[in-house]
Amino acid sequence: MLYYDHNSKFRGGGDRIDSSSSPDGTVASPTIYSPTTATLFSSTSLTAPKIMSVSEEDHLSLVLAKYPAAITDFYGSGMLCVYKTGPAWPVAAQGPHSQKIKRAARPIYDHGIALTWLKTAWDIVALLESLQVDWNTIDPLAYANKGQAELICDFVISISVNPRSLAYEAAVVAANAVDVILEVSKNSRYK
Repeated sequence: MLYYDHNSKFRGGGDRIDSSSSPDGTVASPTIYSPTTATLFSSTSLTAPKIMSVSEEDHLSLVLAKYPAAITDFYGSGMLCVYKTGPAWPVAAQGPHSQKIKRAARPIYDHGIALTWLKTAWDIVALLESLQVDWNTIDPLAYANKGQAELICDFVISISVNPRSLAYEAAVVAANAVDVILEVSKNSRYK
């Protein structure tokens, strides 16, 4: 999942790792931090300007036209989801008195990826850097509907970017490539 972090600051707990650090296995935190200095170019030559010359409302309309779940996926978090792979998450019934379902991020405990997380995280970092995605954080999370114990997603990689810094098409390329890395990681855990 790639989302806009409207706070444009470090989110998450634990140690910070910048993109120039070496993946030597000494890091204890699943959260990785990078300064935002790159311009966006993807391996498919999709580009997006760092600062778009459209209003925030027009930008929201453009994102919603390509990814209708941009607001509902992480409603209540203040984040706009540019693109998310995997099955659609539940949405509230439509109607004059309907309310959106608020989401709640949950930490991941005892997940199989813990065995390969450091290598997987650094593979994701290398991929995002090669695509020149201007990323802020990479976080493995689970999600539930707020106030409910049952998870709607037991594992999601959230990648935050600055507002209006990532084109939808480039987000699709990056997210699908991250899915390949996660599949390789999963397969290496069960060999």
